[in-house]
Amino acid sequence: MTENGAGGRSAIGPHLPGRLVVRLAVAGNLAIGGVYVVLLAVLYVTGRTRGADFTAFYTGWRIVLEGHGSQLYDPAVQAEVQRTILGGQTFAAGLNAFLNPPHMVLPYLPLGLLPLDVAFLVWTALQAVLLVGVLAALLRGVARDWTRLERAGLAAAFVAFPPLAVSFFEGSFALVLVAGVAGAWWALERGHDTRAGGLLALASIKPQGAFGLVIATLLSRRPAAIVALVAWGVGLGGAATVVLGPGIWNSYLSLLGSQTSAFDRYSLDPTVMWNLRGTLALLAGRDNAPLVNAIAYAAFAVGVVAIAWVWRGGWPPPGDPRHAVGDTALRVALTIVLTLLLSPHLNPHDDTLAAVAVALAYGAMRGTTWGRIIGVGAMLAPVAILVVNGIAADAPTGLPIRLPTLLLALLTLVVVLALCRGAGRTTR
Repeated sequence: MTENGAGGRSAIGPHLPGRLVVRLAVAGNLAIGGVYVVLLAVLYVTGRTRGADFTAFYTGWRIVLEGHGSQLYDPAVQAEVQRTILGGQTFAAGLNAFLNPPHMVLPYLPLGLLPLDVAFLVWTALQAVLLVGVLAALLRGVARDWTRLERAGLAAAFVAFPPLAVSFFEGSFALVLVAGVAGAWWALERGHDTRAGGLLALASIKPQGAFGLVIATLLSRRPAAIVALVAWGVGLGGAATVVLGPGIWNSYLSLLGSQTSAFDRYSLDPTVMWNLRGTLALLAGRDNAPLVNAIAYAAFAVGVVAIAWVWRGGWPPPGDPRHAVGDTALRVALTIVLTLLLSPHLNPHDDTLAAVAVALAYGAMRGTTWGRIIGVGAMLAPVAILVVNGIAADAPTGLPIRLPTLLLALLTLVVVLALCRGAGRTTR
């Protein structure tokens, strides 16, 4: 069925009560998004955003701007600079560590020239721009043939998604990751391979969320995308090496290794992660950290192999008779959820990327029973996560698994089944 004024099949159904429920869900999710805006304003006015992850990023930028770039990943230097920035105050763990990769330090240094609170405000505005851009890309790309009500449901569920709110509250780079991954997907679908490579380089500020689509691109058999990705990586990495010194990479890997293998060190606690490692940490506890880490890294290795297997046939270019649009969308969705579930290090706000996977999976299976289930689940997920899991990045829980992790696992299962059955093999 087609809703008046919009093309495509309706996944909502012809009955008025069903549409009324959807409209109520849309209104409710938009209201939740409005509450997030108010909460962010309260956090900012009361100075509580100084305790957010943005302060860690700002600390790194200040170290470089003060001429100590070669010591960027020295925890002692970071702690001293951070204490100065906060006027003598410190985080409960003594330090909220700067862990962004060296090649993604220089582009953000201008924010370090501003006072901390002003820089947070500017970054919040830039995040809002990124959010609008991501929504526009999804509506033009994934949802261009959907009904108006479905498109409204997508936008409302996205703005109500708790990880997105956490991203704004923390001043994180999750939306940079989302914009890079979603933009790269859309560029590859339209044959803009060079742009896709550049967007993935942008997303690499969060390697833990970008590695899946990077693997897909490297196996895409699309030379222009691969060359662009490598060129941007080499260019940014070379600039970082010149400015920060050749030893910066060893320092980064050393600190990253100690952080990802530790439990609750420098404000990083694996039990708050919404993925496999977080679940293992909840179940086994900090006394079994070596076992948790061993299983998590083994699963990560399996995930890398699985993603490579998914893309073993490459990414067909537009117009190729082998190109199955729904199949490609499902493979991208599976790549994203495997990345999130199996990453050894994942912040709750990084799960904002899951919204892209949901949109792609729903679009590929739209009109089917599983498509309807995904659509309903997407509209109900924000409220369910808020009730069960809370809004804070480090919200405590007595459950053995956090709800977002369970939802990701279920989405993985549905997408795998759809790919096996060819449910997404539609063509234009």
